[in-house]
Amino acid sequence: MDIISHAIWGVTFVRKKDLFWLAMFFGALPDLISTGIGSLYSFLKTGSFLKENWWLNLPIWSKHLYFLFHSIFGLLILFFILFLFKRKFLILIIPYFLHIFIDLFTHRGDPIFRLFYPFIGYSTERVFGINWWESSFVILLNIILIVGINIFIFLKNKIYGKIKES
Repeated sequence: MDIISHAIWGVTFVRKKDLFWLAMFFGALPDLISTGIGSLYSFLKTGSFLKENWWLNLPIWSKHLYFLFHSIFGLLILFFILFLFKRKFLILIIPYFLHIFIDLFTHRGDPIFRLFYPFIGYSTERVFGINWWESSFVILLNIILIVGINIFIFLKNKIYGKIKES
């Protein structure tokens, strides 16, 4: 899914005002660490942003970072960093996990390879998923789910708040 949707999903599931920006950041973090850094590097090196076939033109190390930080291994790295240094921010694992989970279905590829990178090799026999950028249905479904879940949570809180006041 696109990076903005990942950020919004992060805020949707971490509903703490004081963590609003961090939830957005952690929702986008797997992409920022990998393709974000790779794109910035390419821009600094060539003076222009990658356009067509941008994934193919990323440095190879950026692709390895992508696979690493879209895997359970990357999730565990983040978990241990937060656990050791800022346990109160462990809730921010949720947006990071959601990013990885959503990408399993909205990026065509090998989800087993992606989840267990670098321990399992890529196989074209296990390829499935839909590239979100090639499917208006997936984009529309994403928007409907984000809006619908947020409306549901808003109404639930409003109704629960009225019941609680009574």
